[in-house]
Amino acid sequence: MYDILNSHVDYIAASDPEFDRAWQIHQARCAPILSRLSHKERELHGSSISWSHTHVLAACGGARIFAGIPDFEFRGFPRPRVWIAHWLPAKATNLFGYWHWRLVRCLRYSAPGPYVLYGGLKSWAGIRHRIEQWRGGAPFDLWDGVRFRIVVDGIRDVADLTMLLLSQFREHIVRCRNYYARPRNGPTDPYRAIHIELQSDAEDFVEVQIVSSRREAVGLIDHSMVLKRRVPFTGPAHQAWLERLSWTSNLLDWSHAAGVTIERLSDRIREDVKKRKPRGFREARR
Repeated sequence: MYDILNSHVDYIAASDPEFDRAWQIHQARCAPILSRLSHKERELHGSSISWSHTHVLAACGGARIFAGIPDFEFRGFPRPRVWIAHWLPAKATNLFGYWHWRLVRCLRYSAPGPYVLYGGLKSWAGIRHRIEQWRGGAPFDLWDGVRFRIVVDGIRDVADLTMLLLSQFREHIVRCRNYYARPRNGPTDPYRAIHIELQSDAEDFVEVQIVSSRREAVGLIDHSMVLKRRVPFTGPAHQAWLERLSWTSNLLDWSHAAGVTIERLSDRIREDVKKRKPRGFREARR
């Protein structure tokens, strides 16, 4: 059966060349995960699960696993004008090569489990566009001009690997965004990851994202719509389906880490809702 997942992938591939290129690279790894998530989403959607409440409670449970991981912004905010003056494609390429070597060496001997490491540079055209936006008053958001992603199986692996990197590179870490403890837009926001900013020189910044395999797969197919907004939804039903798929990835991550089924978690919530509204956790900073 040609289901909504296939239709969604074909739609954004035809609308967004950047997604199409990424899909060709990551399809073999992510497509089977997305297929299982889509099956589970259909199963849950046909049940009596309370999506929002279940996700909030699962997010609280997931956050406890990451309680020991710090969450802080730049202690001394870097200088955009100095960064712009120092940024050159050749320099960025060298920076990427240096940190790729260091990460590979660290992970090869110390990683807590299987992982996938990849990364790259923001395009020079994209960087120029962001600089023009900043000059027009937009926030400066180019500290990930050189970026890596490390994909691991589940959220306990995310937490363990983050602790390893915090230990190995502590003198270089200048920002740590714990999106389990502080989701971008509050508890119902499904995006979950750890983002670490490394600084190796005066204005040389490298971002490392640590994500679960389910989160990576969903992020691949919702990035164009949810974050970049390059591709519009075809309608409310399309948007609701993609949100449920994203929530499903988090629910499965949490249930596998805790050894509790999603259905049992939903039962707990129904009991809890009768007494009081489930407690959330820290809201995103404004």
